[in-house]
Amino acid sequence: MISQIGSKTSSELSDQLSAVFKNIKDEISGFAEQAPENIVESVHLIRKRFKLLRAFVKLTQFCSEGDQYKQINILFRDCGRLISDCRDVHVRGLLLDEFRQTKTDRPYFSYLKKLIELNNNQTTEIENQLLSGTSVFDELIADLNSEPVLNYFFSLKPDAESLITGYARCYQKSYRAFHSELTNHEADLLHEWRKRTKDLQYQLELMTESVPVDLPPSLEEVSELCEVLGRINDLFMLSDWIKTHRSSKNRSALLEEIHHELESLEADADNRGHSLYRLAPEEYSRQLQQAVLQ
Repeated sequence: MISQIGSKTSSELSDQLSAVFKNIKDEISGFAEQAPENIVESVHLIRKRFKLLRAFVKLTQFCSEGDQYKQINILFRDCGRLISDCRDVHVRGLLLDEFRQTKTDRPYFSYLKKLIELNNNQTTEIENQLLSGTSVFDELIADLNSEPVLNYFFSLKPDAESLITGYARCYQKSYRAFHSELTNHEADLLHEWRKRTKDLQYQLELMTESVPVDLPPSLEEVSELCEVLGRINDLFMLSDWIKTHRSSKNRSALLEEIHHELESLEADADNRGHSLYRLAPEEYSRQLQQAVLQ
């Protein structure tokens, strides 16, 4: 947690930022050690922490020299990708199991069970690849402790204005992604909006004791929107995977039901977006700086 940035010296802020990084790094190390016993939970939490780290890097980008933050952001992106296939099959499995439990009266129920079997086979194969030989989790820990990463976080020169600028930039990108998505509910645009809003959620969690509580949006609003956008993203991924299988009436019926849920979720997300982005980026930045820096 990064608290009371307006009243902290650069040295005090630096200590806070270093402590945040160390805490996240230690959490990832702990989850990696648990992977052989509980790979589903470990992969899920490790991916979340790398997304948090990327949001943290973007928050601190103006506290670093030049484009150093870009190198670290790309490194963390690649770390997340090492386990993304595994997380995808896990999410797919959760969705398929949810459908199996709630749609027993559907004509495609037997087809659904076949999809579950296919996904289970893919899951076993991918999990075995992650855990065999040189563990991917060992690679992740090595990257976290690499010289470029440590140099970045332990050489930051933070001040309140730089952190506010990073956070305001994040709000601006989320705001713009929402308005781009409004013109066309394409999967790529919705995915981009989700990524930028997830950054906003993570940064707001880190800065919750520094951002005024009466300045919208609230952490609760952002978190709830991320839940909706996450469900949309998962359903798009499931739909794309189902489309790779042979066409049939059952496949079409299942895809049609997923499509209807997506339409409802997209309308919900749009309504939440209109409420959440009540302030234009320029006005948001102005009010944020006025509240924190003065």
